[in-house]
Amino acid sequence: MCDSGWWRYIDWATLVAAFAACVAAYVGWDTHKQARTTLRVSALLQLDERWGSDTMARHRMAAARAMFPGPASYAVAMSAFPLDVDQVLDFLESVGSLVFRDILTLDLAYDFFHYDMDHFCTAAAPYIAAQAKHPRAWEHLRRLGPQLREYGHEEAPTPEELKAFLASEARFS
Repeated sequence: MCDSGWWRYIDWATLVAAFAACVAAYVGWDTHKQARTTLRVSALLQLDERWGSDTMARHRMAAARAMFPGPASYAVAMSAFPLDVDQVLDFLESVGSLVFRDILTLDLAYDFFHYDMDHFCTAAAPYIAAQAKHPRAWEHLRRLGPQLREYGHEEAPTPEELKAFLASEARFS
């Protein structure tokens, strides 16, 4: 008869331990979720800062000038400014890489980079296609572009839109 009292304490202790384990699991999950959000925000802010930096602005301007008025000027662009075009595409590739590593979400990439990515990639399409013989060259960029278009239910920029974009980036207008 005396033993039944001890079992009651053991039952309560087991229940308290199980509750504490559930609380600890929730706190761990919530901490992970907060850390993930912080990582996403930090990555996004760093990318945004880099995209708007003076160095990247010069690369974007030179790349846009090289590709102006559009993809038809591919041969001239690649002979004159391959480094600037590469720098812009490499940056956009890093955005794609972070999306496919689940550091950035598709909606964040769309909201912050889709417009520029779509226009630069459309203008550089012949150059990107020429690099396709190297399967890893801009692999994330080539995958992300169509996904972002589909996400936003958008079509490729028209030649007029592309020309206006390049002129704006090149500081022609």
